[in-house]
Amino acid sequence: MDKNNQLKKTIFSIGLLFSFFLTIYVFVDSFEIKDAAIFSNSLFELISNSILLLCLFLIVYYQFFNKGKERNLPNKTIIMSVLIVFSIIVASNFFINPRGIYPPSIFPALVTNYRNKKANDFTNLKKSPDLVIIGSSRALSINPDYVEEQTGISTYNFAVTGTYLDEYLVIMRYVFDQSKLDPPKVILIDRPGFWVNPDSTADRAPLKFFPYIDEESRSKIFINRTVDLTNLHQFTEAIYSIQFLLFNREYQETWTIYNNGFGLPHIDESLGEAIEGSISDRLERKLCDNFFPDESMPILEEMVSLAKENASSIIFYTSPAQPDYVKALNERVYQNATEGEKSPCGQILSDFYRELVEKNSQVHAVFFSHPNDFGGYSDERGFYDGSHMTEINNNLLINALSPEIIQAYQESIQLRESQNLP
Repeated sequence: MDKNNQLKKTIFSIGLLFSFFLTIYVFVDSFEIKDAAIFSNSLFELISNSILLLCLFLIVYYQFFNKGKERNLPNKTIIMSVLIVFSIIVASNFFINPRGIYPPSIFPALVTNYRNKKANDFTNLKKSPDLVIIGSSRALSINPDYVEEQTGISTYNFAVTGTYLDEYLVIMRYVFDQSKLDPPKVILIDRPGFWVNPDSTADRAPLKFFPYIDEESRSKIFINRTVDLTNLHQFTEAIYSIQFLLFNREYQETWTIYNNGFGLPHIDESLGEAIEGSISDRLERKLCDNFFPDESMPILEEMVSLAKENASSIIFYTSPAQPDYVKALNERVYQNATEGEKSPCGQILSDFYRELVEKNSQVHAVFFSHPNDFGGYSDERGFYDGSHMTEINNNLLINALSPEIIQAYQESIQLRESQNLP
């Protein structure tokens, strides 16, 4: 009997140590010094993971290694305990909704769902804009007020962070459907490469985008968000968001997004540090990462068809990367790559857009490879990091794009008049 008790204590001790080291590993693996605050999400995640692992181990221990009737947990008690914990997690994730991906908005989301905000802001516009900007975070700092000042064309910026080409199409469908009576005359699209990521689109899409997403992605959204109701990390975020309300603390947003769609990032590092971080991230990815021409070309062609159906013009444009970042890429990322490995992405892309412009009179393409192409700055005045230009550089880019924008706008007006469209 003593040996059995000793074995139980040993197994229990090993389990506790394992749980402790596992939770410490989970914490340290994603730990950042800025997360060390007493109410930090990392701290809540550490605590909740510790409790969960400990509870699971205790259940296993009592069920399989403690057969004494006086201490054995009844099956009914175990089931009820699991159901209660499960229900609390699901209810908290759904009603507190820290990621802003479920219908309830009783509590403010932990991080603003920029897609949801922009979908709402666009719907609430008093008048449909004549120009809509679609793109990733690279286009977020284009100020619609400045575009209108330079061109006389009302503008809304629908660029959102982390957008792939398949989501560009979803946003474009949404824009045209929401402005049926007076669709935009010009769609200005930022850097449309051959990068697609249906999983990312499914994970981030607000409910308002559902009708405009393909059936396969809608299924993924339903499955992912149903599973996420039991997500322990999201549960800790729900607790985290509650403490913001209790202690009247402000959220630390990464961007400030205005009602016209214009965005300004919150920068806490120098340009040099940001470039080094971008290079480190790029070193971890393959050349031509997420480059899928076969999936992307039909999407781009559908975008052109959608513009044609609405008698609108499309301008595809590329803003340049920071020159020091480009130089570092060539020296550190591409140094061991052959010419065949370096060129296919850009060459395939260039050839396709050239063909697209030749075949469609409503399609324009303007690609800038260096800030000097539009009189821009290469230092802190012009760039936040290796890929994102400041408002100053984006204003200068709009100056250079203005003639193309005005021409595309006039072409759309003429086309609508010829078709007796409003």
